[in-house]
Amino acid sequence: MKIPAFRQLHVTVIFLILLLGFLSWTLGLTVVYFIGKESLKERIGTNFQKIAEETGKNLASVIEGHIESANALSLTNDVRSVVAASNRLDSGSRREARIAGLREAWSKGGDSPGARKIMENPASRFLKRFLKSNNEREEHHLILVADAAGNLAAANAAPARSYFADQQWWKAAFNEGKGSVYVSDIDEASFFAGREKTYLLTIAVPVMDADGTRAVGVLAMVHPVRQFFELVTRVKVARTDHTMLAGSDGSLLFCPIFMIKNHRL
Repeated sequence: MKIPAFRQLHVTVIFLILLLGFLSWTLGLTVVYFIGKESLKERIGTNFQKIAEETGKNLASVIEGHIESANALSLTNDVRSVVAASNRLDSGSRREARIAGLREAWSKGGDSPGARKIMENPASRFLKRFLKSNNEREEHHLILVADAAGNLAAANAAPARSYFADQQWWKAAFNEGKGSVYVSDIDEASFFAGREKTYLLTIAVPVMDADGTRAVGVLAMVHPVRQFFELVTRVKVARTDHTMLAGSDGSLLFCPIFMIKNHRL
């Protein structure tokens, strides 16, 4: 039995309507998906940018705060007096002899008479009080003062060496007597004998003369990276995310998961 022509046409029209509806629905979902995807990517990118900018501002503020603290310490009478006294001992032909004498004293350990004389002077006691009274001990690996010859003049704890004129932070901050603020790269090191190396950031400022025209010494603050950049780990996008700090060359400077400088972005 043949199906009437009008019924065939009716079925064909219904089929075409359904097909067109399905195609329109599919096209609509596709458009919505891609528009939504791009919108989401743009929103996530904007959020990441804001987080990066805010983290950068926080880090800059923290570093500037420690530079201000270092400058303030370098201006105190205790620090200036001990630097002036140390420079007098370095004058003329006595410089090389004093460098050798301090090295010999330090080779005998921090409890030797020569080391105790420095570690118990007014500036060293002042630095110890500063850390204790400001609850900043965890933020500092070491605070030390070196004179114009690079010899140790004061410190809150006995470092492994007594001569620093060959160190980059001393050279940059002393700047041939002109003085300059120096913030180091993140280096794996230890300033104490017998301790394991850890990742450190050094901030050094010049100790200027009474007129403020010439550097007569250097004050250095040495910070453990993990405590210093702790605020970075507090920034999260989602529950399982974490924030990393990378240098301009892509090397990892701080991360709560990966080893520092053993991972690149």
